[in-house]
Amino acid sequence: MELDATMRAHAHVERHIQRLKDSGLCRMPFTSFEANATWMMAVAMSADLVRWFQLLCFDDSWVDARPKAMRWGIFHAPGRLIRRSRQRVVRIIDGWPGTNALLEAYKRIALIT
Repeated sequence: MELDATMRAHAHVERHIQRLKDSGLCRMPFTSFEANATWMMAVAMSADLVRWFQLLCFDDSWVDARPKAMRWGIFHAPGRLIRRSRQRVVRIIDGWPGTNALLEAYKRIALIT
């Protein structure tokens, strides 16, 4: 029982490390130590923001999606956020695979704020 709990905790840590690597932690783009340290901090903060966004705004397969899937399915969605008659309207291109999930995420954001 104790070994099972330890292994599950280890798997959780491994998934978190993999998400960080997918977000850019495995690359050191600069020659300066300070610049690379800043890069690592930015990657860690952005990975945490994306993870919290997933946990708070999605309820289906997008909750456990990897960062690359989030980039291509959600963050690169062709659309516009416009104001019309004092309301915010989200317009997303027809037929985009993540349209329903993205619209539900906007509704949940509106409930939080």
